[in-house]
Amino acid sequence: MKIDKITKEISKKKNTDMKILLKKIMTDNIRITAGFLSVVTLFFTLPFLCAAEETSEKISEAGVTEANEDFSDQSQENNYESRVDSVAISDDRKTIDISVTLTDNVLETYKDKKLYLFELYPYQTVENIGAFDPVENKTIVGDKYSFSIELNLNSEQLYARYLCAVLEDSGDYTVLTETRYIDNYEEIADRSFEYPKAASKKGLTFQYIADAEYTGTSHTVLNVPINKYFTDDTEYGAAFDYCGTDYYIDGERLSILDSRIKTYTNAGIHVYLNILLTAPDESQPKCLDCLYSADTSSSVTYYAVNSSNKTALRYFEAFMAFLAGRYTSPNGENGFAGSYIIGYEINSNRYYNNMGEQEIESYTDSYVTLLRAADVAVRSVYSNARLYVSLGRNFNQPSVNDKTGVNIRLDYSARSVLDMIAEKAGDIPWNVAFNPYASNYSLTEIWTDENAKTDFDTPYITMANIQVLCDYLKQSILLYRGQTRSILIAEFGISADPSDTAALDKQAAAFAYSYYKAAALDGIEAVIYCRQVDNRLENGVYFGLCTYGNKESETYGERKPVYDVFRYIDTQRTLEFSEKYLSDLGVTSWNSLIYGFDSNIYSERRVVEESSIAENNILQSYQSYSLFSFTEGELNGFLPTENASYSEIRGLSGSGDIENAGSPFVLYAALRPNGTDEYMGISRHFSNGLNISEMKYIALNIKADTSVSSETVNVLFRIVSDRSGDSCGVYEGSAEITPGMWTKVYFDISQAAENFETVDNMTLWIKDKDGNKANAEYSLSVSGIDSYKKDMSKFTRFVLIIVCVVSTILSVVCIVAVIKVLIIRRKKRKRWEMEEEAIQENKVKDYEIKRKNDFRRHISNADFSENGENVSGQKALKLRIENIRDTEKGKRSHK
Repeated sequence: MKIDKITKEISKKKNTDMKILLKKIMTDNIRITAGFLSVVTLFFTLPFLCAAEETSEKISEAGVTEANEDFSDQSQENNYESRVDSVAISDDRKTIDISVTLTDNVLETYKDKKLYLFELYPYQTVENIGAFDPVENKTIVGDKYSFSIELNLNSEQLYARYLCAVLEDSGDYTVLTETRYIDNYEEIADRSFEYPKAASKKGLTFQYIADAEYTGTSHTVLNVPINKYFTDDTEYGAAFDYCGTDYYIDGERLSILDSRIKTYTNAGIHVYLNILLTAPDESQPKCLDCLYSADTSSSVTYYAVNSSNKTALRYFEAFMAFLAGRYTSPNGENGFAGSYIIGYEINSNRYYNNMGEQEIESYTDSYVTLLRAADVAVRSVYSNARLYVSLGRNFNQPSVNDKTGVNIRLDYSARSVLDMIAEKAGDIPWNVAFNPYASNYSLTEIWTDENAKTDFDTPYITMANIQVLCDYLKQSILLYRGQTRSILIAEFGISADPSDTAALDKQAAAFAYSYYKAAALDGIEAVIYCRQVDNRLENGVYFGLCTYGNKESETYGERKPVYDVFRYIDTQRTLEFSEKYLSDLGVTSWNSLIYGFDSNIYSERRVVEESSIAENNILQSYQSYSLFSFTEGELNGFLPTENASYSEIRGLSGSGDIENAGSPFVLYAALRPNGTDEYMGISRHFSNGLNISEMKYIALNIKADTSVSSETVNVLFRIVSDRSGDSCGVYEGSAEITPGMWTKVYFDISQAAENFETVDNMTLWIKDKDGNKANAEYSLSVSGIDSYKKDMSKFTRFVLIIVCVVSTILSVVCIVAVIKVLIIRRKKRKRWEMEEEAIQENKVKDYEIKRKNDFRRHISNADFSENGENVSGQKALKLRIENIRDTEKGKRSHK
């Protein structure tokens, strides 16, 4: 599509800007180094100069061209003066609101013309703008414009970008602004919970879950090839709808992935999903051929998804949204996996992200389209989902081995790819997944790697100079909204020939050095070691913590010295296992190698290791309570997770067996080992935690059976606390039992109970003491699990007796006291009554005396004549005396 000139003045300005841009490109890309490196760098620089010159000629002819995406958070150069200021989803999720600002020059040139708003999808280019219909238009009368278009969430609209253009009289569109993607698509996500925390930074690429748990693994990476999951089987495939299209996922593969992620999550292992595209095979549906670019090579490890193809991109978008929806559910139904690595070492177009020969700019354009699509797909489902760009160790070197000639259209340096992605996609929060192997894979003494320098021009970034990558990402051009992007060490290994004892010790030393150095850096979120077991197919390198078995049937054999260093590196015993290898590094302390070394920052997990106890060691004050019983025929949440084929409830026959088991029904698990020293068994996850704070002992009634002759079976009982928090506690109780016999095993968990209020996971494992036998069959039966707590019934009875005795005594005392009080009160009343009676008697006596005295006084005052005179006076006196007596008699009667 021909894009006309706006004005001669604009054209001149663009040419001037391009000349400045060319000078910057030349300055940034041409570095003077010595010898062979300078020649290689020159080969890298030439295509950029040629591409820049071609771009300059096109601009001179056409006037304008499409700019790089606008990054509002960074100071990027912009080829357009006018701009789309914002593209935001409205709060009600019904519209997309776009704000545009035009320059005075554009306003003057196109006044009264229509300003057209275009909505372009990732697979659509600005060069073909004439083939698309605008979604809205406004008449140009001022410098500020607002558009509002309807949002359809069940469509690809979230992936669209927007720009403005005018229609020239010639019928061609002239683009006026840069394109801009939706700024806030993560706000429509229904899930926004905080991203889970891991117990430590230690991770492992592994095949065997029991060993990964035993070594305290907190992170791992699972490869997920997109082409292996889609199917055209509409009958048995797991169907889902995305943007109005039905897709089908292979049900069997999905079930396996569900099981792995769920098991790992329950075990406290944080999962990263590495999204890959592998070579097609005959069983692959033809509809997936669109995923591959037309110019791809055959016989490569991985391919780049063809982001220029509409159907391919839709498959990719649908798959990413499906994964995010399935593995970030708040209820954890299928486990949690919220981190996604897009591709593998994408700076290698030749081997690991093949799309055919491409200039680095067009190559990164294609990858950025994929990266943006992935970000929209996952963060519109779970707003805190994380995205990672995978890069190899060759920081300033082409991504090709020494035996292969360099092709600058296939072999890019990690630095050049990283810089271009930052330039083109600096506005989205991607992180870096780095694989810092030694420059020579077989090198054990990684601290001697001469290709690992301490400046930004280092040929390689390895674990010996990993701080260089941390510092590089702190540059302003690489920041996201002012914050440094996180680094995931997704894969690294240290080789040591199992037949070389000295090399094995150096491997242990090198791992400790690597982990201490990387884990102390704030910019690094996880350090994932590769691998668990040596790979038979990797000739000349031996990265494993263990050797592979001596027989083809044995997946792995003996543990190397690095095994124990790895197991304890992030625990309180870290120095106990690492300091013994300091001499291999030529030093006497870690401080001399790692500035500010502090072992406390690595002690993120506390491991308590104890042996079983005898039954007679259980204190009598503790009573047994059933924690898990299988008599009702229920599994009680126990799953066959570690080298277990299946688990079920089985009924026992025979009174003797039932009596020894203590139950007619038991939990049975069929087991098959992968290695001589690997545990097998079952586990139980507690989504809300199991409170053990009041428990002192736990007892297991178990039986182990083997198909081969074995004298002793080792038992390991594990409970893990807060695997997804800021601290982690692990209790491991070991015991030995005789196969074929029911045995009750007791563990004192008081130390764990004091430190862990709750536990999140419980596992019960066994292994043959003399080494698991290849092709042998093992089984584990459990009739019950008991806990021991303080016997509250005895204590309660004792307290009640004491209370009763005390109450009785108090009652008797109270009764006696009351009786005494009553007696005293009765005596006092009687004494009062007697005193009152005496007072009354005295009053009567006093009255009688007074009356007699009055009588005598009256008699003495009476005048009697001898001749009978005053007879009437005598009568009167008698009457008076009688009245006195009657009155006195009445008073007495009243009283």
